[in-house]
This record gives sequence, structure tokens and C-alpha cells, in this order.
Amino acid sequence: MDDATFQGLRRRMEIFREVQAKPPKPEWTPPRLEDFQWRVPVQAIDQNLTNTGVIRLRIVGYGTTDVLFRETIKPEPAWPLDGFSDMFERAYLLRNELVSRLVSMDTVIETPAVQGYHRDSSLLAAQACWDAVRGLSWGTRASLVSKQHVGKILCNDPKASKAQIKAAVCRYIPEAAKSTDGWNEHTRDAVAIALTRLYDLKREMTGG
Repeated sequence: MDDATFQGLRRRMEIFREVQAKPPKPEWTPPRLEDFQWRVPVQAIDQNLTNTGVIRLRIVGYGTTDVLFRETIKPEPAWPLDGFSDMFERAYLLRNELVSRLVSMDTVIETPAVQGYHRDSSLLAAQACWDAVRGLSWGTRASLVSKQHVGKILCNDPKASKAQIKAAVCRYIPEAAKSTDGWNEHTRDAVAIALTRLYDLKREMTGG
């Protein structure tokens, strides 16, 4: 094989590899405010038997996110209990506290954990939240969202850390960086759940 033929074959192989090569994935960028559903208030619950964060918010325009309500509910039995008795009582108290605070609107609850040491308590907390929401007026929509989905949407990381979630929330609500005025990791996690719900809702409504 002469050199011209060899170089021709080599060039054809290079072209073949270029055609077969997959284009690089575009660099991930955080969702913009316009990527979320606007003017639809949403209620979110970061469920836990000891500290449950509750948030109501809506996005009303570019750069404007209204936090309508925020609170951390801390169910505490009136007397010492152990094991399941303690968990059952906290779940009962959590449901009652939520009933007095929730309003009728689109509500999203963190999915109970499926791994780790707190699966039982997480399931009981989620059930208490679901019961409280379903006890609202007819037509109130209840849904679930996993923390993995929240991390994927807001941080591009299904295993996002608390620090990553905090940074993501503060991107849209700078005041959430505070540790006063009702802001803490539980209310920030609830905001992250609410934002993820609005992100998904935008795609439901637009078919995107």
C-alpha cells in the first residue's frame, strides 16, 4: 500500500470516528425563575417526626418569590415514651398540628425514606402529612416528591447535600440564608420541595 492510499484510509477512519462520536453534553445550569410555574401558590412539607418544615410560596414575576408562610413544627409528647409508642404519638401530634396550619392548595410532601435508619419514622411522618392534607377541602391536590428528585432538579445531583440545597434555595430566596425569622434547614428543605413542585408543574401544564 502506497503512502497516499494509507493516508486516505486513515482520513476516512478519522471521519468515521467523528461521525460516530456523541456530541458533548451541554454544561448544566440552574433552573431560571421562568422555568418554574408562576402565580400558582404551592404548599410544601419537609416531613419529620421531630422537625417538620412547612412552606407556602408562589413566584409572581421575574426575581420575585413570595414566601406566604413558613414554620417548623416540633411534635413533643406530653410524657416520656419509647420506641413505637413515641413515634405513634409524634405522628398523631404532627397530624393535628398540620390540620391547624395547612390551607387548601396544591400541596407536596417529601417522599418517605426507603433507606437508612429512619425508614419507620419517615413513613409515619409522611402518612401523618398525607392524612392532614387529605382532610382539607375536597379537591385539594396532594403529591409526593423525593429528595433525590429535588437534588436532581435544583442541584443536578440526586445526592445533593444540605449545603447544596441551601445554596440552591438561596439562589431564589436570598433571605433564606438566615437562621432567624423562621429560617432553618427544615424550612429551606420545604422551599426546595415547593420549587421542585413548581418546576414539575410548569412541565405538566406546557407538556414539556
